[in-house]
Amino acid sequence: MMSVREICRRMQAMERDLRLFEVDMHGVRIWPLVRMKVYYRIAQKIEVFSTPHSERIPLRNKLAAVWNVLRSPFTSPLHGRDTKKYLVFDHPRKVKVDGEFTDIYTRELLNQLPAGDTEVFENWYGGVHLTLAEPGRSRLDDLSVLAALASTVPVRFSKADRQFIAAIETRIRTDFDIDEPLRRFFSKEIRHHRACLRYYTRLLVARRPEKIFLVVSYGHYKRALICAAKQLGIETVELQHGTFSPYHLGYNFDGVTTAVPCFPDTFWTFGDYWTDLTPMPIPRERIITAGFAHFHGQKTRAAGIERIPGTILFISQGVIGKQLSAVVRALAQQLPDHPVAVRLHPGEWNLWKTDYPDLVAASRLPNVTIHDRGDTDLYAQFAKSHHVVGVFSTAIYEGLAMGCTTFILDLPGAEYMDYLVERKMVFKVPDAAAIAAHIAQGHTPAAMNPDAVFALPDFDALLRDPDCPG
Repeated sequence: MMSVREICRRMQAMERDLRLFEVDMHGVRIWPLVRMKVYYRIAQKIEVFSTPHSERIPLRNKLAAVWNVLRSPFTSPLHGRDTKKYLVFDHPRKVKVDGEFTDIYTRELLNQLPAGDTEVFENWYGGVHLTLAEPGRSRLDDLSVLAALASTVPVRFSKADRQFIAAIETRIRTDFDIDEPLRRFFSKEIRHHRACLRYYTRLLVARRPEKIFLVVSYGHYKRALICAAKQLGIETVELQHGTFSPYHLGYNFDGVTTAVPCFPDTFWTFGDYWTDLTPMPIPRERIITAGFAHFHGQKTRAAGIERIPGTILFISQGVIGKQLSAVVRALAQQLPDHPVAVRLHPGEWNLWKTDYPDLVAASRLPNVTIHDRGDTDLYAQFAKSHHVVGVFSTAIYEGLAMGCTTFILDLPGAEYMDYLVERKMVFKVPDAAAIAAHIAQGHTPAAMNPDAVFALPDFDALLRDPDCPG
């Protein structure tokens, strides 16, 4: 099986050889917009990654989505004309904290920004919103509707454009032995981007902000936001939202010599660990440690929880969930006296009983517990667990920073953890037998400085310092 490392290497070679970052189609620099999706499509087609599961949407949520679509023209933030100094575009997926759904990446920042000069914008998640409608928070439902409709209108490509798309398809066929038709995909992305760009330009002209904060710059809507802001001379700052590495093509632009119009001006990291982890297309001084308030808050709350001897916590993800389930079953059978817990990703909650036969079998074992409803606090689980097993989830870093002995399964995406593996802060293992052997022999990894990964936040100082980019 081809590794994630090799997929990235071949894609970056293709980018250099075909000069993909310089290509303009219908006034759009197309490759930065499609790069991540092409990467995932290739990885899934050659079966390096499984197709990630989508959470089944309950009927009440479907009805709420229809209602949001119908009323979107009347709730559009384009109707407002109030100027704002700061605009914050948060993560659409929310986490329940202190009984309320919130974006854990921007929450502390919003506590520091002046409420009267700040407006928060959110896209729906699965057609619905988990946060309450309140002053200072606007919903971009009309943008989602407009962009979706625009995407249905085909683009008429020139002969040169068609030849260039065919050249990319040929290169993918040569390098990965798959057929990946791109013309319709490129057409949808161009229409979507242009619709979003027009929308955001109108919004930013009306609000006239000094600074924009956002999460997930490579997201479907954020790329156009950044392009619009740059055209208007408005600074954009991205807040880190998860793990990345040299194999994350949302952030690795090694060898790219041309400007990337949809990458933010400044990037705020969780800690010093991330600063030089991968080559971003911005000056080094604009990659700044800002900390991760949510981690420190939850770690403090879990401080009084005692570890349960021998407990093993598996962290699952949709793209590797089936392979991980086989290891869960094997390890639980080999270590019947060890409590084994499995924390599923929300996208796996309603599907594991049909798609993960090994996990179904494991769930019948007396020492296995499956968490498939988000009913247990993640940090409480870390506090109880001696060992954590996963591949490349951000939760791996969180468990490690909370003192858990950590095992990285040698599955696709494990390359994300190469830095930790090389410094012996985690154990990279091929299977359940290797995990059981480490546990039996009491192996201890090298110490890691948790504050280097998740620093204590000081947004107030960052906002006050005029010499600090962002």
